[in-house]
Amino acid sequence: MSEHKLSTVECGITFIHPSGQAMSAIDYILFQDRYTGNVVKIEKQEINSNVSDHIPLMLSLKCDISYKKMREHTNAKNSKVNWNKVDKNEYKTLLNEKLEKIKPISEKLNLDQAFDELTKIISDTTLKIAPRKRKGKKKKKLPLMNEEILQAVKRKKTAFFVWKQHGRPKEPGNFYLKEKTITTYDLRKLCRKEQALERINARQQILDAKSSDTALFYKLIRK
Repeated sequence: MSEHKLSTVECGITFIHPSGQAMSAIDYILFQDRYTGNVVKIEKQEINSNVSDHIPLMLSLKCDISYKKMREHTNAKNSKVNWNKVDKNEYKTLLNEKLEKIKPISEKLNLDQAFDELTKIISDTTLKIAPRKRKGKKKKKLPLMNEEILQAVKRKKTAFFVWKQHGRPKEPGNFYLKEKTITTYDLRKLCRKEQALERINARQQILDAKSSDTALFYKLIRK
């Protein structure tokens, strides 16, 4: 630690053996000594849905993030041009018109600039005669599904439809808004519960396979 100028903060017990009879502090967040002044705290996170043997740690620090204007992302997807469906004569005409406007290269230093300009001309012309198709956003699928969750989805959709039909009211005490909020909460609660059960079952399966089926154990670990 000192050789590499690293520091940490003791957080106590972070690992509990599945048997519950042994525990230790084996998880740490390391940081370089020069950042000590930026570290606000490192603490354990007591999360009820955590099914791991390890207790997660969270580092809070002071930082200065400068704002950078991000490029606007579109749903456009890069795809190959189907030249069999493109008017090649129109493409040739448009390309020649733009190429004629390029200034002659007078110095070797202008080669990069000329290459960039040529690339842009080809790209813009291709886009004009063969525009990219916009790909619609896919709805996120629920991670798990069973009969109980399916019924909760139906209740949520019905509540949303009724709320929408009544003008999308936003008053906190509105009955339809409450129904929409409650059904959404119930659905999320069921999904979280099912995910937690799945993690517990997967963990138990790994523990059982560790002592009875080595091949299955490593197969499960690799997932």
